[in-house]
Amino acid sequence: MTEIAYINESMKAFLTNDSGNSPVPLNGPGDAQSWPTWSPNGRYVVYSAFSSGMNGHGRIGVYLHDLSSGDTERIFANESGSDGIARRTPHYVLWSPNGKMISLVVRSKAEDLSGLVYRVGEQGPPKLVHDGFPLFSSWSRNSRFLLFHAGAEHYLVDFEGESTPRRMPGDSRLYMTPSWSPRGAVMGLLSEGKEYRSSLMLVDVENLSAQTLVEFNGNGAFVWSPDGESVALTREPQGESRFYSGIWHVTLDGVERKIVNDMVLAFFWSPSGKHIAYVTTSEGAEGSVRWGLVDVESGESRYLSDFRPTEEQLSVFMFFDQYVQSHNPWSPDGSSLIYSGALGYIKGRDPLPGQDDARVIVENVTAGGPTEVARGILGTWSPKT
Repeated sequence: MTEIAYINESMKAFLTNDSGNSPVPLNGPGDAQSWPTWSPNGRYVVYSAFSSGMNGHGRIGVYLHDLSSGDTERIFANESGSDGIARRTPHYVLWSPNGKMISLVVRSKAEDLSGLVYRVGEQGPPKLVHDGFPLFSSWSRNSRFLLFHAGAEHYLVDFEGESTPRRMPGDSRLYMTPSWSPRGAVMGLLSEGKEYRSSLMLVDVENLSAQTLVEFNGNGAFVWSPDGESVALTREPQGESRFYSGIWHVTLDGVERKIVNDMVLAFFWSPSGKHIAYVTTSEGAEGSVRWGLVDVESGESRYLSDFRPTEEQLSVFMFFDQYVQSHNPWSPDGSSLIYSGALGYIKGRDPLPGQDDARVIVENVTAGGPTEVARGILGTWSPKT
């Protein structure tokens, strides 16, 4: 069985398994905890804790919990009077792939966003490496580089070279999160041209080369395939809805093929790279969404459960190109999806489920349907099975 970290209906952090058996509290500090994030080796869980309103002024900190020893330490505390980075989101945490560093996005008292890096096992607070607004980030697979998308600009921090962020080619306000190929030191980013024209660029930081993979009009978001041989791209958002007009599969030689025609809020590659799970509207409804599952090779889709996401889960979907790096809904073995909300089809517009109605749900994508494993607002898999 795979472990799950989750936040229950009382805003407390717990551990359980994919059957919901024997939940164990982390006994974290503060009135409430949120956004548990696993280390790559499954030894640690980082979470935010606060003693104020959901996003109000007060004591807000980031805590590192060692599951092997049971010890918890505070690794960051907000400035007095500062706020979270968004409603119900005090911070954003992203582990380096080698598990030795933690990047944090936090808000200062001046209302700016700052990117900090904490080195696990070392004394002292995390160090400021970059700031900007909005601020998105991605670690290279070898943990040497941290790439920021700050405002329209891209900056690279080299932890084996000069610590000063280096400006990278390509500016854009038409997307959110850059990301690194699973193979080598190649980053993907969007560059904005004239008349809101976007170019998906691949930049090799070792060979100092760049290529344009594909061009399109307007906003977009992309995620690398697990083997690094292609990307999935969504684009052409529909008005203010945050839903995009389908998913395109793009090979590294620039050949693109539309594999999903549904409106898409978010998507996530399966660990094998054979399928993509995506969130789309329920059939003929405005009050709920549902999972779609597309076979990348054939382009054939089928649908899973209808549900209303919690506010935290909706944040994961709306910023999926960032959260796929820290809160991927796929189980490590590719058998199941984890998400939080209230199951059921709702035709008309309806409020998001409250804390008392929300459940942490595990859905097997091949058989068995959804299982409510806990009362809670957000759940995330351990990387270890």
